[in-house]
Amino acid sequence: MKISAKDLLTKTGIPKGTLYRWLETYKDFITVEKAVGRKNYYSDKTIDTLLQIKKLKQKGLRDTDIKLALASLKINNTKKNTFPTSPLRFPGSKSRVLKRFYPYFNKSHVEYREPFVGGGSIFFGKDKVSNNWLNDKDPNVYAFFVSMRDYPEQLCKKILQTKPSLELWKEKRKRTEYDNIVDRAFDFLFFNRTNFSGIYTANPLGGMEQNSAYRIDCRWNAETLCKRVLDCSKKLQGVKITNLDFVDVLLAPGDDVLLIIDPPYYKQGDRLYPVSMSHDEHVKLARLLAETKHNFLLTIDDCPEVRNIYGKENFYINQESWIYSINPNKKDRVGKELFISNFKI
Repeated sequence: MKISAKDLLTKTGIPKGTLYRWLETYKDFITVEKAVGRKNYYSDKTIDTLLQIKKLKQKGLRDTDIKLALASLKINNTKKNTFPTSPLRFPGSKSRVLKRFYPYFNKSHVEYREPFVGGGSIFFGKDKVSNNWLNDKDPNVYAFFVSMRDYPEQLCKKILQTKPSLELWKEKRKRTEYDNIVDRAFDFLFFNRTNFSGIYTANPLGGMEQNSAYRIDCRWNAETLCKRVLDCSKKLQGVKITNLDFVDVLLAPGDDVLLIIDPPYYKQGDRLYPVSMSHDEHVKLARLLAETKHNFLLTIDDCPEVRNIYGKENFYINQESWIYSINPNKKDRVGKELFISNFKI
């Protein structure tokens, strides 16, 4: 059912000036069903949203707190059997190809570990087990996951209070020290959502002149980001999060462990990630995997060097192909990766 602004005035009893101000202030939480000329038509759910805002205003809440409450309300109304979506855009993210992992997830395990959690799409796309351990050597990734788990509301307030701009981007680029983990986590998210392909060291979307159709704020939707942070925070409760070298995660003892190992790409790792892996580190990883008693799946870009390093061991190797979202060259968007495991599927 489509409702006009005039109908909203009648059905909510909100004064005209206040209504139009709220429609602008909370536009990220209100669905425009159809725009005809200068007139917008809204979903019937908009009435409930406006009445919620009215009630929260009467309690004296500020705009940022109201937006946070609206985001939390959406989380509570989400079906419980759906998996959360990571707020991060990550080079090499597996969010679009999670079905390829399902046969490996079916391997019986009571403990789940990721030495290179990255954007977290693999963890968020599977069921939790009794024990879960997420690790990343990148201090920014670590700070972000800890903040999502322990300080989601603080993180969301920063998101809701921020409007990306080139000036703000330049200001944050100069920052090297942080007073607390949430500030570091937020700046990491800021660059992740405002930089080309989510690459931390890349230039901003739209370029330094901001003369592109896709500008610095085109990937910044405060409502969606807050919803994802709050949703992911629920799943992260009780999860162990560390900032260690991958060796520590692999060598830690445990029973019935499944390792999902998604390291930085061999070929483009230096360009895509602040913390990449050297050739020698890949050799070390291959040796440790050959010796481990834990079940594991390793995913990595397919190239002669990788096949030489990991192909020497008695592993099961499957080649997978999909379209890379980080490659702007449309002629070369289909990439090949290797799924390497020590168990059959």
